[in-house]
Amino acid sequence: MDHAAELNADAGRVVLIGFGLGAIPATLAPTNLADEEDEGDEGRVAGLAVLSGVFDLEAVRHTFLNAQLQIDQASAATHQPFRIVGSLPRPRPTVWLAVGEQETDEFHRNMVLFARVADDGGCPLSASTAKGHNHFSLLAELANPSSSITTELIAVFGAQDWS
Repeated sequence: MDHAAELNADAGRVVLIGFGLGAIPATLAPTNLADEEDEGDEGRVAGLAVLSGVFDLEAVRHTFLNAQLQIDQASAATHQPFRIVGSLPRPRPTVWLAVGEQETDEFHRNMVLFARVADDGGCPLSASTAKGHNHFSLLAELANPSSSITTELIAVFGAQDWS
C-alpha cells in the first residue's frame, strides 16, 4: 500500500485475494498491516476475497501437506484465521467467499466456518457456492471477465461504500 500512488491506485480500496492455502496469508495480512502502521483508512485493507479457502490449520496439520508445511500445534493455534477476525482493523473489511459445488466437504466446511466467524466479527459478508465448479475450475473462472465468479466479485466490491 506504500506504493499505491505510484501505481495510480487508491490505497484505501485494496482487496486481497487468496486461493486455497493462500486464504491464510490473505486473512492474516490486514491484522499484520494494522500492527505495523496506523494509517487510518488509507492503510487498511478494504476487502478479502477468498476462493476455495483453507482456514483450518489444525486440520491441515493432519494431512499429507504438512510434510512440506511443517505446521506444529502451536503455529496452527497462533495463525488460525478463525481466531483473528476480532483483531481486524475497523471498519472491518468486506469478506467475499466462494467454493465450488464439486469441491470436497472440507472446503465447504471451511467456508461455512469462516463465514460464520467473519459475520459474527462484524465483517460485511458474501458467500456463495459456484454450481458445476471444482477447486481448479473455480480459479480458472476468475480469469474470465464475464464469468459469474468474476461478475459476483466485482459486484460485491464495486458496490462497496469506500468512504
